[in-house]
Amino acid sequence: MPERTGCVRALLITVIVLGILLVGGLAVVVGTIIKRVTDDSPSPRPETINGKISISEPGFENIINVPEGAALMATEINDRKIILHLRDAEGDFLLLVNMKTGQEIGRVRLKTQKN
Repeated sequence: MPERTGCVRALLITVIVLGILLVGGLAVVVGTIIKRVTDDSPSPRPETINGKISISEPGFENIINVPEGAALMATEINDRKIILHLRDAEGDFLLLVNMKTGQEIGRVRLKTQKN
């Protein structure tokens, strides 16, 4: 029987220690949530990628040059690029823009094929 008393005591100590860790962890989570909700400090500046602000961050502004008179027909956005479908006097073309930097990747002119 003395052997069982030692096991019970070890289990009791383990349960108490784990309970303290659980309550402490919960206190840290609740404290962090309260701090973030009540924090009035200004937002940090947007992260930069190679010295440039990412286009996906607030505060980003970039100018993309398109031919005069071109009309925006459609857009498609994925995690790497923005594709602008434009139409000008010469016809339709796609303008590809890097999603992270806002820089133009290239243009693809669309031509109709005669059968």
